[in-house]
Amino acid sequence: MIGGHIFSVETNLTGIELDVEVINDGAPSVAKNWTLRILLANGTQLSCQPSRFPPVVPLRGATGGFGKIEASQELDTVTAIGKKPRSGALLFYKQVEERAVLDPDTILMLTVQDKNDKTYTTHQRIGDWPKSPEPR
Repeated sequence: MIGGHIFSVETNLTGIELDVEVINDGAPSVAKNWTLRILLANGTQLSCQPSRFPPVVPLRGATGGFGKIEASQELDTVTAIGKKPRSGALLFYKQVEERAVLDPDTILMLTVQDKNDKTYTTHQRIGDWPKSPEPR
């Protein structure tokens, strides 16, 4: 995870767009079966699968700034990975209050599998995410 945005869609539905980079140092493979686990500061654990991007995702959330993400930046649910790093975005929705996800002690855990079903996990605490400046 190299960044992302957290934004509210409607009451109790929060969108989480993650910017990711997949690096492969072995034979060509795939990145598949993406899963996001959200470990809220209160101890609640939530899990979600990626959603398809609409043509444009307007970003209104506080984390990561403002702007929009184009569907062309989306990683496929099964993404071919060669020797060159592959960057893109994943979009998740979960029925949870945005403020709970934005708590600095919330941890996002992103899991993916390769073509041999080996699982890889990375995590990041919301309080450690880089912040973008507010628009003027």
